This record gives sequence, C-alpha cells and structure tokens, in this order.
Amino acid sequence: MWAFISRFPKVIVILWILLAAASIPFALKFPNECSFDLKAPETTRGFKSKNLRDSLFPNSADMSPGVLLVQTNGSDVRTDAHVESLIREFNTTLHNLVNATFFSIFNFDDPDVRSLLNYMVSDDNTTIINLITTEITEPSKKAAFASTISDYIDHLKLNESVVFADMLSFDTLVDTSKKQIALDLSNMDKIAIPLAFIILVLMLRSIKLLIVPLVSLSVTFLISFAVMYFIAKFWAGKVLIFVPSIIMSIIVALGIDYSLFMLVRFRKEIGRGKTHVEATRIASKASTELIFTSATCLLLSFAGLLLFPTSTIRSLAVGCISAIIAIMLVNVTLAPSLLLTFPWFSSTLKRKDALEAAEEEPKSVFLWLGNLLSNKWVAISVVVVAIGVSSLFVGPLLHLDYTTDNHQFFPSTSLNQQSLDLLSREFSAGIVNPYYFVFHNVSGSPDKSSFSPSDGIVFSQEFFDKQAHFANMLIAKNATYLTSMNVEGEAYISGQEMDFDFANLFTHVPIQTPSAVVYRAVFSQVTNKDMTGTVLLAQPNVDPFGEIQNVLPSTMRSVVDEFNNKSTDIKVVVDGTAIRQFDLVNTVMDMFSYQIVITAAVIAVWSIIMTRLPWLPVRMIALMIIPIGSAFGIGAAIFQNQIFGNTGSDSLLWAAEVIAFSICVGLSTDYTFFLFLGVKEKRFEGYSHTNSIKLAMHDNIPTILGAGFIMITSFLSLAVSDLVVVKSIGIILASSVFIDVLFVRTLIAPAVLYLSGDSIVWWPRKPDEAQKLSVNERTPLII
Repeated sequence: MWAFISRFPKVIVILWILLAAASIPFALKFPNECSFDLKAPETTRGFKSKNLRDSLFPNSADMSPGVLLVQTNGSDVRTDAHVESLIREFNTTLHNLVNATFFSIFNFDDPDVRSLLNYMVSDDNTTIINLITTEITEPSKKAAFASTISDYIDHLKLNESVVFADMLSFDTLVDTSKKQIALDLSNMDKIAIPLAFIILVLMLRSIKLLIVPLVSLSVTFLISFAVMYFIAKFWAGKVLIFVPSIIMSIIVALGIDYSLFMLVRFRKEIGRGKTHVEATRIASKASTELIFTSATCLLLSFAGLLLFPTSTIRSLAVGCISAIIAIMLVNVTLAPSLLLTFPWFSSTLKRKDALEAAEEEPKSVFLWLGNLLSNKWVAISVVVVAIGVSSLFVGPLLHLDYTTDNHQFFPSTSLNQQSLDLLSREFSAGIVNPYYFVFHNVSGSPDKSSFSPSDGIVFSQEFFDKQAHFANMLIAKNATYLTSMNVEGEAYISGQEMDFDFANLFTHVPIQTPSAVVYRAVFSQVTNKDMTGTVLLAQPNVDPFGEIQNVLPSTMRSVVDEFNNKSTDIKVVVDGTAIRQFDLVNTVMDMFSYQIVITAAVIAVWSIIMTRLPWLPVRMIALMIIPIGSAFGIGAAIFQNQIFGNTGSDSLLWAAEVIAFSICVGLSTDYTFFLFLGVKEKRFEGYSHTNSIKLAMHDNIPTILGAGFIMITSFLSLAVSDLVVVKSIGIILASSVFIDVLFVRTLIAPAVLYLSGDSIVWWPRKPDEAQKLSVNERTPLII
C-alpha cells in the first residue's frame, strides 16, 4: 500500500477530489429518498396479506386517507362560508396536482345528504374533516406530493373565523420527519464538527494539519451519501428516514478519529526528528493497521444487522457498512497522500534531533497512572469499584423493555402532532392508520386457504351476510376501541348493516336519494373493479401510532382466524401499517438475542485470527459489558423517569435498541484493539509486560480520550433532535463511549492487563524476555 501511495500521491488526491465532486448532486438528494416503509418479513402473515391487497387493489396505494382538519373560533363549520371556501380551494389545488378523491359534507349540496355525514363534524360543530385519497403508489411521488402539500399548508392564509388548518396523513408525518432530519444534519454541521475540530486543534497544536481531516471528512461524506442515494432509490428495501443522521454521526466520529490516529503519530515522528516523508511513512503504516482492524470490527458488528430478514434493519446496516468502507479507504489512501503532496504541513511543527528525542524520558499523567495501576491492590480495587458502579444500572437495565410507539419516529413538536391530538379528541384518530380487512371469494380455487384471488365475486346476499357478521364480531371483540361508526364497507356503513337489495339498487340505478349518493361514494372506494375483492375499513378510536398498536393486531387477527375457520368460500385477511409493523417488530426482537450471540462470536473469532491470542475475546467481551450495559441502563432510566418529557412511552423504541447495540459493540471493540495493539507493539519491541502497559497508556490514552470526546460530541449532536428515536440512540452511544474511554480503557482495561500477567495475556505465544528497561534503554521505569 505504502509503495503505491508514495509513488502516486498527487494522482490519488486528484482522483478522490474528482470522485467527490461527481458525488455532490447525488449526495444532496439522499435524505429525500428515504422513507418510512416498515416492511414485514417475507415469511410473515403481514407480508402475504399486503401482497393480496396489492393484487386486488393495484392502484389503491395504501388507501390511507389524508385528513384536512379545519377548526373555527366557535362558528358552525357546516354553515361557515370561509370554511367551505377554504376546503374547496384546497381540493382544487390538490386535484391540479394529482388524481385525488375528496370526501366531505361539502361534496353534497343536499342538506339531507350532509346530515348523514355528521360524523365528519365534531360534537360542538367547530371542527370538520375533509378526507383525501390518491392513487399515488410510487414512494418518491408520494413523498413529493406530501412535501408539496406540507408547503401549501405552511403558506395557507387563515381568515378571521378559521383558527387552525392542517393536512394530516402518514406521508405528511414522514415529510415532517425528513425536514427534521435535514435540520439534524445542519445542527451537526454547526455543533458537532466545530467542536470536533477544536479538540483536534488542542491535540495536534497545528491549524495546518486540520486541512487533512477537513478534506477527508468532506470526501467521505459526499461519496457515502451518493452511494446511499443510489441504494435508497433503486434498492427494493427502502432506507429509513433517520438513517442519514446515524450515518452522518458515524462519518464525523470515525472520520475525524481515524485522521487523528494518523496525524498524532505523524506529529510525534516529526517531533522525534524524522523527515517529512519518513514521518508520513511510519504514521501511515501504523494507522493503516489500526484503521483496518477497527473498521473490520465495526463492519462485522453492522453485518450482524444483515441477519434480520427485513429491509427496515438491513438498510441501516448497508448504509453504515458503506460509510465505514469509505472512511477506511479515504483515511488509508487520501490522508497520507495529502501529507506527501503538501510538505508544508510539517513546516510549523516542533522538531528535535534524533539524539535528543531518543534520550528524552516520557512524562505524562498517564504514565503516572500506569505506575499507580501496576500495584496489584490498586488494580483489584479499580476492578471491584467498576463492578460496583456498573451494578447501579442493573435495576433500570432489568426493567428495560421495548416499545412500538411510532411517535418516536416523528417530530414531537410539529404541527402534525397538534393535528393528531385534535383528531384524537374530536374524531377517530384511526382514520389516518386504519386496518384493512380484505375479503375475497376463493370458491373455485384449488386451495381454499390460498391468498390468491379467484374469479368469484364479492357482491351477493351471502357475502353481505358474512361481511356484516364479521363486522359485528370485530366490534364485539374490540368494544373498547371500536364502535359501529368506526367500521365501514360495502355491507356495513353509517353504523349499521347494509341491506343487499338496497345496495344492488343503489349501485345499478342512478337514484339521487341521500342514502344512495353516500353509499355509491363509499362503494367505489372499498370494492375493486372486477368485484373479486372488497375491503372493510376499521378505524379504532385509539392513537394510530401509539403503543396500543402492539396489542390490537393480535386481537384483529383472532377475529380473522375465527371467521376463516367457519367460512369455506369467503376468506378475509387483515393488512395495514400496524399489522406489518407488528410482524416486523416481533420477528426482529425474537432474533435480537441470537444476533447478540452471533455478533459477539464472530468478533471473538476475528480477534483471535488477528492476534492469535485466544484469551483476548474473553477479556474484550467482559470489558464490553460495562459500557454497553451501563449505557442501556442510562437509556432505560431516562425513559422510565421521562427525562425527555412525556414521550408517550417509558421504554426505548425497538429500533433504537437494536441499532444502538450494534454500534456500541463496534465502538467498544475498536477501543479495545487500539489500546491492546499499543501494548503488543511495546511488548514485542522488548519491553517488560508492566512497562509495555505503561508506555502504551502514555502513547495511546491521550489519543483514545481525544477520539472518544470527538465521538461524544458527534453523538450528542443527535440528542438535540426532535425525533425521540434519534435522540435516544445519540444518548446511548454518547454514554457508552464516555464510560468506555474515560473509565474502561483508561483505568479498568490496564488494571485487568496488569492482573492477568505476562503469561496469561500472551498465551500461547511467548514473547522474548524483556530487553529494554525504558524507552531510552537506560533509565528504568518504576516497577
């Protein structure tokens, strides 16, 4: 590697800069390509139900209506001309954008028809809803539509009687999350990166050297985000909306850290009297081994996420893996090439001649700390205190549970959240996230339990009787959440069963009675064109994105199973975002414990391969438990005590637990190898076991602390996010790194190495007897 870099440094720099420049237009588009598509694993019922609904209703998108809420200052919305004008203008604007269907009392001039739609008006007549459905199915177009509508609402001018108006839908909630992610990235640019560079200046004591990490970071960011743009756009598994924030924090943390590893060594070698080229060679060689080892451990940790059979988790894994590969390649090629191309990087660094540097005895607080820890009883005390302090977090950790509260994915202070609160108070909030009970006739199909639609129609007396019976079963089973007014289909409408003869008459004869007009409007929404499938919508009067949605799917499915066991020709499946998330979360969390074991085993094997020391993974995993366990205990305590305020749940989001664990494992392993490789280097140079640990602490602990605090600033920048899931991940990661670098790698790990002894640490390898007493081979260290 060095031979190639030293021969073509300028070519390498130019190629990286050109690649970064070509990535700019794609990198900037990446956040907008992300979505919130919680796909159920392919082996689950939710996946099969979604496929059936898509086959029967190919142009229905999710059939999740958007809701325009309009509230007055007390006037009656049914007769307020301003309200009607606003809604009609809104509908016209939408109609000019997409092929949309609108449904409100203002669709009808007949007062009698409007009276049948009073459920769309609040009890005090001050709030009204206008339902909007579209046939947009392509995710990018849905996202663009939601963004356009959100901008329209933001610039909507209210009049003297209308005090509130907002468009609420699943897509608009996702759009607000994307805008928050953009703000998070901006905050990271304003907060994390400047703080990280301040730490770099303090450690390097050179403004010029800051150019190297600044260029490397910019190149890594552009290339990583460009790669993820193409993955998000063309990969079937869509990338989750908060992935850009996580990737950016990792790029900032690792990108600057890896530059720091090289530049600290470069500066040290310059200080020892080496030439610019020789200092670059030594720094490049040492940092390449460290970066490769660190990056490999992180890649293995994130590869564990690929075990989950869902693109929701895999998308994050792919994003982080691509970012880490880019960080590694940039820092082992571009960074040393920049140093070689511009020799003036070392022009202001303090130099010593070789003799002076060789005779200088190392002095630092970390060398003193190493001397202190070399005392057996001090080392034992450190380990015992560490175990005792860590046990303080056992209580919250034992009570750590996960939640499926999707509010943690959405900004907690957005206008959409206010709309959701208003919708919950005045109407059935389930309107924006309904359950879809898809009925299809399987008579004539060889397999009567098949989810493939047949030629049988779903418009008959027998079918109406069965759907009405199912609706009554559903209401009875969910009496707490469902009323007859929350269920709607071709055989059940306006809170009552629909007579088949009237339905047949209303759909075939253009009767203009209020009941006929309303029924035809509903019928066209719930039945497909060839009459082979129909949907019964259930809109539970509960928080559509809250924790209750981890309970309702089981109840809904029990009704489905009971009905299907008795019906031979008409079958029903249930679909919806809550159903798919239910299957997704259960699959992921069932596999989580296996993923922990597999990831730990793979990293353990890899560490043995890298070091040929079988005892290393035992110590590594033991030391890993302290920061990771403590960090999750802190996270559990934060939610149990509602430190973030009332988030609607006292638990971490399921995705936050899985994602934070994988990152914590990778980072903890990273710091383990960094310190251990320093000890190994000194021991095999001829220093004694004790002196090797002391000198490794002297050489590496300052860099570990600097790198750690850079990571902490990067991860804490996530804590200012208005997305609770991002905030919680940031807090856990920052806590884990803080405990790891300040206590585990600085105190506990050296103490464990001292107590283990030379024969155990290096078994089965046998280093030569110590030849060097000190760094200058003359003055012995205190032993």
